[in-house]
Amino acid sequence: MRYGRIIEPKRFNYTNYPVTDCEEKTMNICRCGSKLESWDVKDARGIFVARVCEKCKKEKLKAYRPEIFSNANYETEEPIDED
Repeated sequence: MRYGRIIEPKRFNYTNYPVTDCEEKTMNICRCGSKLESWDVKDARGIFVARVCEKCKKEKLKAYRPEIFSNANYETEEPIDED
């Protein structure tokens, strides 16, 4: 083993298989068809809400109450498991 060599950690996609170069280039493209870069939106508790881009963000997030993004103690109808 040579010293000074940097070993990068393996990257995994949602299926827990190593990410290929082709996947890495396309993983952040929004599924709305805009071909823009997308990102995950989570609520104040860190729960995944949606994957959005600049074009579809407003449309997708209008289905949710605004308070879930700022107040971690928002009221819910279903039980939330504490991890």
